This record gives sequence, C-alpha cells and structure tokens, in this order.
Amino acid sequence: FRLYNGFEGIAWSVLPSQIPTVIGLVCVVAFGSVLDIAAIQTEQPYPLDFDGELRMIGVSNVASGACGGFTGSYIFSQTIFSQRQGVDSTLNGWIVGLGEFVLFLVPIDVLQFFPGFYIGGIMAFFGVDIMLDWLVHSRSKVSLPEYGLLLLTFLLVMSLGVIEGCAAG
Repeated sequence: FRLYNGFEGIAWSVLPSQIPTVIGLVCVVAFGSVLDIAAIQTEQPYPLDFDGELRMIGVSNVASGACGGFTGSYIFSQTIFSQRQGVDSTLNGWIVGLGEFVLFLVPIDVLQFFPGFYIGGIMAFFGVDIMLDWLVHSRSKVSLPEYGLLLLTFLLVMSLGVIEGCAAG
C-alpha cells in the first residue's frame, strides 16, 4: 500500500471542519442499526441479542472502513422478506453476497440496462413498505410512548432532514 504523493497532498486544515459530519454519521449509523435490528426483531419468534448484533455491525463497519468501503447495517428488508417467504437457511445470504461480489467485478454498470422509472418504482415500493411497517403495523407492537417517539422522529426527519431529525427525535 502506497499513498499517492505521500501525505503532502492531504489538506490537513480541512480535517477539523469534518468532525461534526463524522459524529453525525456515527450517530445516524448507530441509530439506523438499532432500528434495523428492531425491525428484524418484530418478525422473529424469539428475542435477538441486541448487543451481539450491534457488535457485529460495528466489526463489519470497521472492516469496511479499513478497506475504504462505506458504512452500513443489515439489509433488514431482505431479511424480513426472506423470513416471510419461509427461508431459514444461511444459503440465502451467501447467494446474495456472491451475487453482489460478481456485480462488483463486472466492468460495466448493470443498472444502465434498467429504465429509471423501474428503479424508482422499486425504491418507492420499499419506502412505502418500510413506512407502513413502522408507522402502521408497529403500533400494536410497541407501547404508546414509544409509538409517540416514533411518530415524532418521523415528523422531525421529514421537516428537518435525516441527521437533524434523528438527533432531535
């Protein structure tokens, strides 16, 4: 591993101004990860180990960051979809991971073959499904104060933006 032009090309004076962004990113990923685990928990017949799940996400994010990748969490929509279809094998995760790795290696942008409205429609479907799960179906699964906090956070995110809304909520 060798840095291009060493450390001379780094604008060190800009680094302190990025600290609030990094803190915000950590908070959003942590909050989002808790929500992902909670969403998966609502579909599980047994309780999940939140601490163990959060540790796994943390280790994954450290490994991803060390390799120059993005932060992330579980693909809870895929997890819940698989559970609803009766998939109880880890083979599903291996197939999805292998498929994503193959797409990473392909030297072309696969999404260019899909029209924009198709991708937009899929994203809108996921958004509506997630919103229904959290704003409608979750009402019977959480206490009234928790549901109120959920609604308040949703409204704050819609009015202030993701980072500010999550922080205020």
